[in-house]
Amino acid sequence: MGKGTWKRLLLVTVVLLAFTAVMTRFSKEVFVPETVKRQVEVVSLYTGSGRVLAAELKEDGSLFGFSLPENYKEADRLRPGTLLEITGPDGMKMTYPGQLDHVEQVEITGERPDFIAKYLDSLEAEYGDKDREERWAAVRALEDLNDQEKRGLWYLLECRDLE
Repeated sequence: MGKGTWKRLLLVTVVLLAFTAVMTRFSKEVFVPETVKRQVEVVSLYTGSGRVLAAELKEDGSLFGFSLPENYKEADRLRPGTLLEITGPDGMKMTYPGQLDHVEQVEITGERPDFIAKYLDSLEAEYGDKDREERWAAVRALEDLNDQEKRGLWYLLECRDLE
């Protein structure tokens, strides 16, 4: 190889290294997850694990699980129907139910009746041997529950069916 080829190869290498350094720095700045607050309702607690199944209280809110922060002191006050404001990352794992990692803060904001204690066992007793459509119709017919509570109740009913 001639002197011109070595110079071009050296120049390309330097340009590629500079480009890599700039893009690495740029990607660290752009992809920092945003922290958001969510209004949620507790659907179920997984005793002893610090895991909560919750429903987001917005019109198209999702059902998702999250872990309580390690320093959370009010876990004994949580029950189905407890309203929370949680602070955590904007992104959620796309599973069903969804998974929200790294919840930083949990604040109790209110209480609703414990709809799980009120309905789960009676629905299972009455509709446990029925097909899925009949069980879902029975859950949808519960007029005192919002859509998120119905989805949470349905999920727990279906999970019991798998046991």
